[in-house]
Amino acid sequence: MRAEIAKLAGSNRQIPKVLLERARKLRKKQTPAEEILWECLRNRCFLNTKFRRQHNIGRYITDLIVTKNY
Repeated sequence: MRAEIAKLAGSNRQIPKVLLERARKLRKKQTPAEEILWECLRNRCFLNTKFRRQHNIGRYITDLIVTKNY
């Protein structure tokens, strides 16, 4: 099970080109609410927690994930 999760979400994952292109389009066309939310979450501004914008898991693109909490 762990190996499957690592394959889907790990740092060595292979991201299909179509997903990369879709993610870029989504980042460029953010809604005003998404812009405000991301401004609040970037650079560990919220609870000193690191967030990543867009991460693919399988064939899906998540809006954000928590990567580290210090």
